[in-house]
This record gives sequence, structure tokens and C-alpha cells, in this order.
Amino acid sequence: MKLSQFKFKLPEERIALHPAKYRDEARLMVVHKSTGEIEHVLFKDILNYFDDKDVFIFNDTKVFPARLYGNKEKTGARIEVFLLRELNEELRLWDVLVDPARKIRIGNKLYFGDDDSMVAEVIDNTTSRGRTLRFLYDGPHDEFKKALYALGEAPLPYFINRPVEADDAERFQTIFARNEGAVTVPAAGLHFSRELMKRMEIKGVDFSFITMHAGLGNFREIDVEDLTKHKMDSEQMVVNAEACRMVNTAKDRGSKICAVGTTVMRAIETAVGTDGHLKEFEGWTNKFIFPPYEFSVADSMVSNFHMPLSTMLMLVCAYGGYDLIMEAYDQALKNDYRFGTYGDAMLILNDSPRKVYLDVKTGTTAKSDVLSSIEKYFPKLNVCIEAARGKTAHLLLSIETALPLNEVKEKINEAYDLSRVSILSFGKEFFNDEVISMMDEDIFSVKEIASEAPDLWNLMKDNQ
Repeated sequence: MKLSQFKFKLPEERIALHPAKYRDEARLMVVHKSTGEIEHVLFKDILNYFDDKDVFIFNDTKVFPARLYGNKEKTGARIEVFLLRELNEELRLWDVLVDPARKIRIGNKLYFGDDDSMVAEVIDNTTSRGRTLRFLYDGPHDEFKKALYALGEAPLPYFINRPVEADDAERFQTIFARNEGAVTVPAAGLHFSRELMKRMEIKGVDFSFITMHAGLGNFREIDVEDLTKHKMDSEQMVVNAEACRMVNTAKDRGSKICAVGTTVMRAIETAVGTDGHLKEFEGWTNKFIFPPYEFSVADSMVSNFHMPLSTMLMLVCAYGGYDLIMEAYDQALKNDYRFGTYGDAMLILNDSPRKVYLDVKTGTTAKSDVLSSIEKYFPKLNVCIEAARGKTAHLLLSIETALPLNEVKEKINEAYDLSRVSILSFGKEFFNDEVISMMDEDIFSVKEIASEAPDLWNLMKDNQ
């Protein structure tokens, strides 16, 4: 695709300068890939779209206060120094960007702090704005880092056009951040509050953590029209064994896997094997994802509303489908959604229909009415086997639905009576106790199930 296809008009007033008062009360647009349906809810409602044993993958990188302001020796000119990464702990060497760069040459010294207590010397030019600084500090490394960071501020992106405020130190950081190394925050993770994550935990949703140290390359302008010629900056990432175990187990049992943010999506697509399973990874990635792209791991993702022409927008379009996502962005503009790091969020559900098997008990005379009632909610209904015991009819049904399990139960209860329905399987998820109970009643024979409900039979064999 071409760069110009990701251009849209974004009024400046639509860019969020501050986060929502409460993390989980930003707005959430829910986009259903299978139907094109778009819903408008609050972020805390995200829980309604997931069930027990579904997995959310978070990026646990921690942002450090990367933006400093110093003075050039002799002239006193004010210089912005943006810390990128530490190159050598012992020598206090840092890779940085400086602005204005034309004034900063090898050998220059920069002074930081009201009392000029921190001094750095320029020892190399790396790019037009890039420099290597050696900080002249005597003392333990931990003490140096603490002193350096005390001089820095939250590295808000360029489009948050205001001075840094005290609250940014907390709000420009996810609540689960623990591995320091990012110079910008993985924005999708900002919406998860402690209260929301506790509710998710109570519901049985699992959390998996990977690390990708998000860099400034996410905001770098693309200067080629042909996207195949763009090269992403490399970012350091780690996918450990526990993350692999949790994600792969969920994938194998048919549970949903939600990638929280574009950094997570890039990381897991870097670390995925040819078998669709996540593999351990420690290193660097410059993976650039744009349409068309076939994803291998996540079947849903959370992402903020991004800037025009950004690599993040391109990844979201690759995942949700270009036409659908650009339509969603158009709706976001019309419905006053807030854009950018501190803005609102989108949940994209790759909610392809799953097959669900049900054992329904009803009176023989009411059978037709019950089937008609269930079919109103689930048009793709198939009667696999019918059996009767006196005045009671047993129906082994299969339905196809993209709804989460909790909503399937609600619809069944509205259509009939959930207490008289046993859910035997949900996609690849198998409910062993219900199947054992059904088989103990000796209503349906093994031969019938194998012949008329082969998907259920295969699950029964796999779970013996």
C-alpha cells in the first residue's frame, strides 16, 4: 500500500492533551471484523467481551524521564537532550538526540540542573541529531541514574503540545510497568486501572506480559510513498517462557488472545513460530506491519486512535482491515473521540463464529416452539440428534455464533431456560462435566455422536 492512503484530516482540538480522569473511563469503540458492526462503550466495559481463561498480553516496559534541558558551555544556549538508551554503564555513555543539533559538536560540554551539578561531554556524532554523551559523574551507578532521572521529565510525544505537568509522571506510565527502557508509553495499556484488572482477574481472565521498549521510531515520519521501502527503527524486546506457555495453552484450547497495543502485536508477530505458537525471544526487532498482513497469534487487539500517516495506524489497518478501520476512524471523528497517547481506545474483535454444542431438554410437545425460540437468537442452528424419554425430549444442537460465552448463556436464557440447557463445548473449549453427565444419562449413543456431531466427538476423544 501507499503512504498517502493513511492520510486523513485530524483537527488539532481532537488530540487529547490530558488523559481521562479515571484510566478505565475513556471511551471504547468496539469493532467487529466479522460483521463490520461498531459499538460505542466505555473502556471498563471491555470485560463484557471476554470470558474465563481468555488471555490479555500486556507490554510491561517502563518509561524513564528521558527529556532533559541543559545549557551549552560558554554560550549558555538552552539545549534539549532526549535520552534514548544507556550504552555503557561503567563509562556513563548514553545515546541521545539533541535540539538544536547544529550547535552541538564533539568536545562540547553540557550542564544540567539549577546548579550545573550534572555535566556531560559530547564524544561522538551518530546521526544528524544523534550524539553520544559521556556524563562526568563520580559515584555509584544507582546514585548517578537517580540524579540523572531527577533532572528529566516525562517524554510526552510531540503532538501533546503543552508543558509537562506533575501528573504526567504517573499518568504517562501503565500500572503494570516494571522493566525500564521505554522512551514512550505503550498507550493502549494506559486504560487498564487496578480496579478493572481486579475485575478481569475475578472473571478468570489471564494476564501475560512481554517487554518491548517502545522507542521514538513509532513517531518518526515516513519519507517514502512505497511502504515496502520504509525501515522501522529497531526496538529491544523479550518474550519469556511463561508468556509462551500461557499464550500457547490459550490458543490450543480455543480461548481468546487479546494483544494490548501495537508494540505487543509487533512483539508477538516477531516471536511466533511457523506452527502459530509463541516462541521465547530476547533481542531486537524492526518488524514493520502494514496491509496486507496475515496475523498468527492474537484474535483481538486494543489500540488507541493514532495520528495520520503513522506506522501504528498502518498496523491497526492491517489487523482490522483497511476499509473497516478507516470507516471506524471516520466515525470516531464524527463522534468526538479523542486521539493520541492520552486519547480513547478501540477494541478490534476478530470474532469469527464458533461452533457451540448444546444438550437441550424440553417437553416433547413444546419441542418445536423451543427450537423456534432459540433459532431467533442463533439462526445458524442445526439439530444433530433427537431422542425422547417419556414426555421429555433431548435435543443435541449445534449453533454458530461470534458472541462471547457469557452472552451466549444470556441469549439462551432469554430464548428458553438456561437451567434446562447444558453447554457441552464452545469452539475448542470442552466442558467435561456436562458431557459426562449427558453420557451417564445414556440418551445419545457414541455412534450417533460420532456420526452426527463429529466436531463434538473429536473434542470428546481429545479430552479423554
